[in-house]
Amino acid sequence: MPTVKVKTKTRKRAAQPRTDKHHWTRKFSDRPSVWSPYVEGVTQSMLKAWRSCPETARLAYVEGFSPIATTMALEFGTCFHWCLGEIYKKPSLRYNKLRELYKDYEKVWFGERPSRMVTKKDRELLEQVIGLVATVLPIYLEVWEGDFKPNARVKDIVSPDAWVGLEQHFKVPFEIDGVAIPLQGKWDGVFKDSKGDLWLFETKTKAYIDDDLIGETLQYDLQVMLYLTAVELHFSKFPKGVVYNVVRRPGHRQSKTESLADFHFRVQKDVADPSRWDHYFKRWQMRISTKELVAWQETVLRPLLRALKHWWDTGENHWLNDDALVTKYGRSNYYDLLVHQTNTGFYRRKVAFNELEDFQS
Repeated sequence: MPTVKVKTKTRKRAAQPRTDKHHWTRKFSDRPSVWSPYVEGVTQSMLKAWRSCPETARLAYVEGFSPIATTMALEFGTCFHWCLGEIYKKPSLRYNKLRELYKDYEKVWFGERPSRMVTKKDRELLEQVIGLVATVLPIYLEVWEGDFKPNARVKDIVSPDAWVGLEQHFKVPFEIDGVAIPLQGKWDGVFKDSKGDLWLFETKTKAYIDDDLIGETLQYDLQVMLYLTAVELHFSKFPKGVVYNVVRRPGHRQSKTESLADFHFRVQKDVADPSRWDHYFKRWQMRISTKELVAWQETVLRPLLRALKHWWDTGENHWLNDDALVTKYGRSNYYDLLVHQTNTGFYRRKVAFNELEDFQS
């Protein structure tokens, strides 16, 4: 019957590799995508998003949607990383110049957002975040003072003899099936130890820290292993491992009768107590052998990229993962787009990876 022939024909066409940058017909597909695996490549965040839910990844990276709303956890991590990166690049900033650093971050924060998108609530959150960072950062610099002194050792953790990459963007090609898919990201740091061996330095801010869990699973962490792969490709030398630097975000709550200044003072007293330093500041040194890194690339990274490439080329294996709608962290940032098909509360980026915007061509 003609109808059967038409259906069969359509099915065959859909199975052919696609050369355009838009494979999926959705309500929001009204412009060329901002991402391609062969141009922008992948970041660890993009790979995790796609692995969790292809439809969320499509909205976030192919369509370029970003939620306007933010969270304390995200803003604290972003602010702390930014300030720490500036200090590691210019250590003199840690001497009586931290107030200026916080003001510079405010300028950067407002510069990244159209004024019409910044609400009173956003401003209040920014004030809270900078206040919390100001309570934690000076103590961090005291605890890990050895980072700024060649060959200084702290708690038996290998320390930098020379930094070879600080807050450095990387974009390195990873060959797969005859094509190159760039790996993109930004290292917190890469350093050489006193023996000239390379180490990745990776900082995380967390509200909850499980020492045993982190120690046992670090060698499987996608971000850490992808960054170690990038170190190998960029420097043409296998790294010895990673120094995983974890800072606990204070979990204190401001009472209704407490001013913001009093709240920050209370937090500062707790963080500044030397008996609490092991609670707030932790590090793990993990060695990775060449064999282990290559095995991860072959059993995890390469299969992931091969599946992602097939998804992009054919439009197949696309679905919405309902388990990603609500997780232990709450609703997905893309919940309203996924469930209600509304883009209210979102803006559309012109680049795939906004955290790397300054580096993308």
